[in-house]
Amino acid sequence: MRICFLLWGCFLCCGTSAQKRFEQFVGLHVMTDAQGYFFGPAPQLGTDYQLSDAWALSAYVHPFYARVDRQYTNGDFEKGYFLSVNAALLGEYNFGPNKRAPFFIGAGICYQFIESRWVDNFGRIDIDRSMLLPCLRLGKQWKLSRNSLTAEINAVGPYEETDIDPVLGVTSRYIEFATTFSIGCRYIFSGKR
Repeated sequence: MRICFLLWGCFLCCGTSAQKRFEQFVGLHVMTDAQGYFFGPAPQLGTDYQLSDAWALSAYVHPFYARVDRQYTNGDFEKGYFLSVNAALLGEYNFGPNKRAPFFIGAGICYQFIESRWVDNFGRIDIDRSMLLPCLRLGKQWKLSRNSLTAEINAVGPYEETDIDPVLGVTSRYIEFATTFSIGCRYIFSGKR
């Protein structure tokens, strides 16, 4: 995990130099977990390296934290939290680099850390996992004089897990289409002066 963040940090720091191919960005998304239960704002910070007018490498960090604490009148309760940190590296293709509002799509790999704790009157769930997963970004970009604004969708996954109940000896398998899913925007600071 440390190596992934170190490499991403080096990539981000290179963008602060005077090189014209680097473009830093900040973003704000609304993110949710795979079940759609935890929901809230998630910042995004990263940099793009322009390989050509149409192609770019994009690296970012996208943390998300949400919690729930509910008491119901019938005595039922729910209490828990969900923490996710995504560090991704994408190859991104811009379908119309010379147009005013081009569409783009990016795919790559994401190192994802998830920690989740959940307790209710029926039981308890604890999740701790760190893994490499595929990731996807698609959206539309608008040029604002020198800088840009995007509206986009980000997804990390799929993820497959097999659980074995030690008491019943039952094996269950499930697939999460997207371990985290977000919709939001990015403001991109152009490296071209």
